Amino acid sequence: MAVLSVPELQAMRQACSVNGIAVNYNKPEANAVFQAIEDTMRGATVQNAISAAIDGAKAGLTAAQKKAFVTMWARIKLGVDG
Repeated sequence: MAVLSVPELQAMRQACSVNGIAVNYNKPEANAVFQAIEDTMRGATVQNAISAAIDGAKAGLTAAQKKAFVTMWARIKLGVDG
C-alpha cells in the first residue's frame, strides 16, 4: 500500500473544492476515499491487469515504456500525469 503524503492529500482535497465537487466530507473521510483510490489503482491486481493488457497489444515493452504509455493515456484522458 502506497501511503499518500500530506501535501498530496491537501492538493486532492483542494482540487475537489476548486472544481465544485458537491460532497459533504471531513478531512479524514476525504483522505480515506483518496487512499482507497490510490490502493486500488496502484495495487497488484490493477497493475498486473494493465501490464497484461499492454503485453497483449504489444509484447516486449519494458516497464518504463509501459509507464510512459499509461502516463500519456492518463494525461490525455484524465488530465493528469502518472
